[in-house]
Amino acid sequence: MVDKNTARAVLDEALKTGGDFSELFCEDTETNNISMSDGKVENATYSRLNGAGVRVLKGTRCAYAFTAGMNERALMEAARAAAAASAARVGPKTGMSTPSPSVQILGLVCPAGNGFALEMAGISKFLWIF
Repeated sequence: MVDKNTARAVLDEALKTGGDFSELFCEDTETNNISMSDGKVENATYSRLNGAGVRVLKGTRCAYAFTAGMNERALMEAARAAAAASAARVGPKTGMSTPSPSVQILGLVCPAGNGFALEMAGISKFLWIF
């Protein structure tokens, strides 16, 4: 998975824009399902969830970026994306692009008491700040 030194470097990178707290979440889950009826296999499926996310808290704001890559480069890109998103001035018409196609930023913007607006920065890339 991710070694301790890489995890520490990613968490430190995520705090470079002044965040108060950073979190690294890694997942590598495999699932096998077999459905049987009357002793016969009806369906068999396999799935694998693999990736990591970096969350940065700054005051009352939170930003989260995730990537399917588990290497140091992908994790650092996710950390930089979350750090940039947590430090960005965001409003209902503000968009943000991701640093790499391998990183996805999810975001929800809450304009002062006006509900929520989802900001899309491109296909399958979003900004999530709340």
